[in-house]
Amino acid sequence: MKLVYKFDRVISLWKMEAHLNEPVMYDVNYDTKEILIYTTRPGWLIGKAGCLINKYTELMKEEWSIFKGFKFKETRNWVY
Repeated sequence: MKLVYKFDRVISLWKMEAHLNEPVMYDVNYDTKEILIYTTRPGWLIGKAGCLINKYTELMKEEWSIFKGFKFKETRNWVY
């Protein structure tokens, strides 16, 4: 399975567990081995006391052994 599909699968599972129905976009930086996640609700993905981010960081390390971690960029939705 291609690495990008593994990323998609892990992030989809993470969204479901966090009960996040809003769109999430991500970008992989292969130089720093990090994934930047764009979302309107980063706290939902981080979880209480970091429980979700810790869990999914470990899951991602199983899929991509050189993975270093996640970074978040909070976005805003505009309604006109």
